[in-house]
Amino acid sequence: MKKPELLLPAGSIETALAAFDGGADAVYCGLAKFNARERAVNFSFPQLRTLLERAKSEGKKVYITFNTLLKSSELSEAAQFLAELAKTPPDALIVQDPGVIQLVNKYFPFFTLHASTQMGIHNSCGVSALEELNIKRVILERQITLDELKKIRRKSKLELEVFIHGSLCCSLSGRCLLSSYLGGTSGNRGRCKQPCRRCYAAVDNSKQDYFLSPYDLDGSSLVRELSDIGIDSFKVEGRLRGTDYIFKTARAYRLLIDHPDDFEAVSEARKLLESSSMRETSTGFYYKRDYKNIINRNRSGVFGIEAGIAGKSRNGTFALRSQIRLHLGDRLRLVNERTREDISFSLTRLEENGKRVIKCRPGAQVVIGTAPDVPAGCRVYKIGENGFDYRTAAESLRPGRYPATLTVKASEKLWKVTFSRLPGFEWIEETDFSPAEKRPVTQESIAEAFSSAPLEPWRIDDVKVEIDGSFFVPGSLLKDMRRKFWSAVKAQMPPFDCWFGEQSNALEAFLNADKCDTLSPETVMPREAFVIPAFICEDDLNSVIHELEIYFASGKRAVCVTSFHGFAMLKTAPRDVRIFVRFPLPVANHLAAGLLAELGAEAFAPEVELDAEAKQQLFSKTSLAHFVDDTPVPLLVTRAALDRTRRTDGSGNTFSVRYDSSEKTSQLFSENTDPASEFEKQLLL
Repeated sequence: MKKPELLLPAGSIETALAAFDGGADAVYCGLAKFNARERAVNFSFPQLRTLLERAKSEGKKVYITFNTLLKSSELSEAAQFLAELAKTPPDALIVQDPGVIQLVNKYFPFFTLHASTQMGIHNSCGVSALEELNIKRVILERQITLDELKKIRRKSKLELEVFIHGSLCCSLSGRCLLSSYLGGTSGNRGRCKQPCRRCYAAVDNSKQDYFLSPYDLDGSSLVRELSDIGIDSFKVEGRLRGTDYIFKTARAYRLLIDHPDDFEAVSEARKLLESSSMRETSTGFYYKRDYKNIINRNRSGVFGIEAGIAGKSRNGTFALRSQIRLHLGDRLRLVNERTREDISFSLTRLEENGKRVIKCRPGAQVVIGTAPDVPAGCRVYKIGENGFDYRTAAESLRPGRYPATLTVKASEKLWKVTFSRLPGFEWIEETDFSPAEKRPVTQESIAEAFSSAPLEPWRIDDVKVEIDGSFFVPGSLLKDMRRKFWSAVKAQMPPFDCWFGEQSNALEAFLNADKCDTLSPETVMPREAFVIPAFICEDDLNSVIHELEIYFASGKRAVCVTSFHGFAMLKTAPRDVRIFVRFPLPVANHLAAGLLAELGAEAFAPEVELDAEAKQQLFSKTSLAHFVDDTPVPLLVTRAALDRTRRTDGSGNTFSVRYDSSEKTSQLFSENTDPASEFEKQLLL
C-alpha cells in the first residue's frame, strides 16, 4: 500500500526547512495576500522561488494556499498574483472561493487545484461535485468520523487529504462567522481572531468557561487506520508555529508512517509529540463517541506547555516557580486571563538563587526578565523551544531560479535540442558517433550533461531524451555539445519581459474579459423550495436523496443548494429543476456567480459577510439573478455537543445554542441583533 504523503505547514522559509529536515514530503505556505493565515510571516515571490528550488532538489513538494474569499474588486489583483506565481508554479494551489476555481480553470489551467478544507467538503457527493471542476485533491472537513472516511474513500476517485495533528476549529470549516461578528475580522478572509478560545460567562452567572474551545488534535494513534483507509495525505496544522514544533511533529509522524510496528520508533514519536507546545489533545472528531467531550471547557485556549503562574513583578522581571524545564532561547507567552491580553517573548534572562543561569529544572524558583512589567497572576506558557534555529540555513540558500525543460533527440548522425523558454527554437548539431561496443550513451547521461550549468536564472526541472540507435559518446564531447547548445540559447534569448508569454496572455485575456459589466436582476426564492442541508453526513445522503425524489414526484421543482454536494445530488433531477444558491455556499464575486450559473443555478444570495459596496460590485458584473436571504444565520456550526447555557462575552453580546435536526449540528446564534445587518456594517472592509 502506498504510504500517505506527510504534509507540514510553513509560515516561513525557516519552518519549511525544519519540516523537510524532520521528514515532511511536502509543505503548504501562503503569499502576502489571499491566504487563510495572513498573520503568518508568509512568502514573497523571490522567497517562494528559493523554497521551490530547494524542494525540487530534495524531491519535495510545495503547495500554495490561495484559500480566502475574494470580492469582485480584488479579482484583478488575484489574477496578477496568479500570473506571477505561474512563472515558478507550485505543485498545487489550495483554493476555497468558487470564483478562484473559475479564474484558474478559464485563464490559468496549468495550475493543479486542491480544494481547501474551507470549502467544507464532508461527503462523497461533495467530492464528486468537485471532480467536475478539475479539482485533483480534496482536503476534507475536519469533523468527519473514521467510518465516514472509509465510505467516502470507497466512492471517490480524487485524492483525499485529512488533518492528522494540530489545533482544531470548533466550527465546521467555512461556517464560522464569530470573528466577523465580534470584530469585523473574517476567518474566511484569513483574519480570524479566535474568539472561540475566549472565556464566556453564563447569563445567569452560574459559570464561566471556554465552552467553544476544543482540544487539539493528536492523530498519532490513527496513523495505521487512516493509511489502511487509503488517505493520500496527512496534514499537520500550524502555519503560525515555530521551527521546534514543525521539526518535532514532522519527525514524529515520519517515524509513525515508516515504522508503525517498531516499538522504539513509536516511543520516540510519542516523546517528540509530548515535548511540543500544544494544548491538551484528543483524537478530534474521528470518533462520534467523543463529540460530547471534545470541548476543553476548563482550560485556557492558549496553546503551549504551561510553566506556572507569574509571581511578583519588579523592574522588568517576574518570579516564577517553573513546572517545566526552561532554557535561554525558549519562547514564552504571558496570558492575562482577566483582560485577555497576552505577551510573547524570547527568554534572554533567567536567574536562580540570585545567579544568572542558562537553564532550570522543573520545580525551580526563578526570576525571568521581560521588557514590560507583568501583572501578578498571569499564566506562563512555553510556546517554543531553543535549539531549532534555521535562520543560517535559510540565509545560505541560493536565490531561486525559474523552471524550464529540455527535449533532446539524439542519433549517431544528428542531435536536436529544444528549450521550453524559447518556443520555435531548435538547436541542431550534425554528429558522427561510432556504434557502441560496450558502453552506449544513455538517457541519464545525456540528461545529466545538458541540465547542468544552465543559463541564469533557469533551473532545468526535466530533460526528455529520445535515443535512436546504440552509439558511444565520450564525456568530453557531451560537455562540449552542452556548451554549444547553451551558447546558441543565449544568443537567441529575448528580453526578460518576453519569457513568460503564456502567463502574460492569460492575464491579459482575463483583464479584457473583466471590463465588461452586466447587471444582475433581483428575484425571489420560492418559499416552498426544498432546502438541501449544508451538512449531510455520509450515512444520511441516501435519505435526503430519497426526500428529493418524493419532492420532485409531487411536481415541485424549486431547490435551494447550500453546499457543492447539492449539485451532485441533483444530477438525476428533472430537467426543469430551479436551483437557488445561498450561504454557506459562498458567492462573494462575479466569477463565483458565473461558475454557479454554469452548474445550472437560476439565482444566488450573496455571501453574508459582504459589505454593501462589495455586493453592488458583484451585482454589477454578473447576469445571474440574486435574491435576499432572510434565513437566520448561525455564527458557528459544529458537530460537537455544545452546552446550551446562554452566554455573554462581557461586552454586551449574548449567545444561545440551538440544535439543528436537519444537519444534526449545534449552532450558535446571537441574541442581540440580526447578524446579517451587522456584517453589512463592518465586514470585508
